[in-house]
Amino acid sequence: MSHYSIIHDVTLELRRQIFAGLQATPDVDFQINNMNQDIVLDPPPDAATGSPMLSIFLYHIEPDQHLRNQPYLTPSPESLRYPPFPLQLHYLITPLDSEQEQNQLLLGRIIQLFHDNPLLTSINGVPLDNSFGGSSAEIRIMMETLSLEELSRIWYALNSVYQLSITYIVRVVTIDSLRPESAAHRITELQAVVGSKGKTG
Repeated sequence: MSHYSIIHDVTLELRRQIFAGLQATPDVDFQINNMNQDIVLDPPPDAATGSPMLSIFLYHIEPDQHLRNQPYLTPSPESLRYPPFPLQLHYLITPLDSEQEQNQLLLGRIIQLFHDNPLLTSINGVPLDNSFGGSSAEIRIMMETLSLEELSRIWYALNSVYQLSITYIVRVVTIDSLRPESAAHRITELQAVVGSKGKTG
């Protein structure tokens, strides 16, 4: 079941995967040794406390329109369940090193990581379920195509000057309803009434 904490859980899983991917990069030391301190979830302008190397900021959440109006689910032939709410999560990933060369290496490795591993099939080692049949048991990570103007608007909203960054969409993240299951009222018998035209004579 997709708990309401799934947004938070997906964000932490992205951080875990990025940290593991950077740690496993051969012949390169990105100076990222403490996951929680070096990779922060704050917006980049607020990430100056300490010396973080990377910001993963969830900047926008929206409904997934392709799955927004799902029919009721049927966990059993006798019951119906209200469908889950499907979401897309938008992340701004910003390297924070003072050296631009290092920032470009960080972004290149992250792009490579999610190019090779575009699916989340588990969170913190626990496999995803299928949300009572409402979606597939996987979440896709896709690089978002934004123009420089669109990116600049994000930075303007953050009240900060533009920095080199990339954005990703994570979809479909579903939150299951807590509404109780209801009885399914199925048609068990179909009767047809065939009429005939009256005869005159």
